[in-house]
Amino acid sequence: MTITLKKRHLALAILAVVLAIPTTAYATHVFDDVPDGKFYADPVEWAFDNGITTGKTPDSFDPEGAVTRGEAVTFLKRYHDYSVTNYAGMFDSESSFTPTAASGDLGLTASVTVPADHTGVIEIGFTAESECTGVGGNDWCVITLLVDGVAVDVFPSDFAFDSTNDGAEAPGSWEGHAMTRVTEELAAGTYAVTAESSLEGATSFRLDDMVLTAEVHITG
Repeated sequence: MTITLKKRHLALAILAVVLAIPTTAYATHVFDDVPDGKFYADPVEWAFDNGITTGKTPDSFDPEGAVTRGEAVTFLKRYHDYSVTNYAGMFDSESSFTPTAASGDLGLTASVTVPADHTGVIEIGFTAESECTGVGGNDWCVITLLVDGVAVDVFPSDFAFDSTNDGAEAPGSWEGHAMTRVTEELAAGTYAVTAESSLEGATSFRLDDMVLTAEVHITG
């Protein structure tokens, strides 16, 4: 028995099963042959809005048409570009990282791409075991996240990743910490995400088992 995969079936398979698409309706109506109220209307609109499909023509999607192998691969590749997450890690260093200057590059880079003809934001995460030591009660250690060398500035980038616990933290008192930041809206292109450390009165900032993640979210 031959089974022909329709475009509406592929849209639902990719979006409803893999993506857990939202249930709210989209305000736009792109294709004349995808009427409002059809069970596949929202997935098709989502796929168009996020660059997964451009339609059969500018005004039609052809939801009952068969999907060619070329179209299926193209849809999957475009979704991969939409959803890709990159990470960089440095594990079990034990000797750790102790900056002696005002700031130091942690040596981690995660590159991500905003697809062509789109804009997006990058959600950046950083986790590590850390040890921030010092003698003062108002001292702390900072992680700054950068995109192409520029500090992320939608939220304050000067982030107190770890404190000296009022001067009580000592070598060997490792703690797990994490932070997340979101960039401003960015144009299409490939971006390098890195992290730097600095000391705000602390005398030593040691890091172990570091993980830097970067994920693109399409905004337009």
